[in-house]
Amino acid sequence: MDLLKVSAKSSPNGVAGAIAGLIKENAVQFFHSVLSAPSLEEVKEYVKFSIQKLNEGGFTGIQSDDLASLPGKNWRRIMEAFKTLDASDEMNLRIYEQCLFERIEDAKAFINEGYRI
Repeated sequence: MDLLKVSAKSSPNGVAGAIAGLIKENAVQFFHSVLSAPSLEEVKEYVKFSIQKLNEGGFTGIQSDDLASLPGKNWRRIMEAFKTLDASDEMNLRIYEQCLFERIEDAKAFINEGYRI
């Protein structure tokens, strides 16, 4: 990064910012390849922690595109965590999912399982 003169302060519109963005995206892909997928219980804990922090900040609803953001990219596990938490009245935050799927098969399965895009 020093050699390329790229830092967190680089303009996202300049060459250095573009390089920093590319490095960040490649780093995410690397971590997805080496980290194991979280369990359903871990996903529920992530969601509960996030809801707590957002509620503390006064948020009652958010938008997200993270159905494929965790290692393993298991959107079903995330949806199951949402449903389980909702059934136990622990989802006191409206979450609007953008449903960013990388594979058409996942988008079709999402619809076929009764979800809406």
